Amino acid sequence: GRQLGDPPAAAAAPTPHSAPGPAAGGRGDTAHARARLARSQHALLAALTGDAPAPLGFDAERLRVQRSALAGKRAAVMAKVAPRLPAVLGDAYHGAAVRYADRHPMTEGFHESARDFARRLTDRRTGPTLSWSQRRRLRRWLRDHD
Repeated sequence: GRQLGDPPAAAAAPTPHSAPGPAAGGRGDTAHARARLARSQHALLAALTGDAPAPLGFDAERLRVQRSALAGKRAAVMAKVAPRLPAVLGDAYHGAAVRYADRHPMTEGFHESARDFARRLTDRRTGPTLSWSQRRRLRRWLRDHD
């Protein structure tokens, strides 16, 4: 069977009419191929880190597993760069951080992800139910790290 990232059968081997050769390998063909590759890479990244569907030719279940693993890794790295977060949340940290990572693609880096996660936790309207003490400690951490 095909593996994650294997091209679809139709794209595995170019047909003689579509394969670039000496006559068809001009600058326009290269730019077109690069643009197509960039779109494909963007679609794959969006499926792995956002809520985009699996791109054509990729197994949706395998991408879901990879996405989950990446969210878990992100939660672990956020815990390392911001150890106060798991200290405040205790056993609830990992699940909350994975849910956050799964729903909010990383745009700035792990430190900013940790700060954004803490901001969302302290929001009474949308954040989880936290004790007064947890909310206070997270706000203090945010004040010190913003």
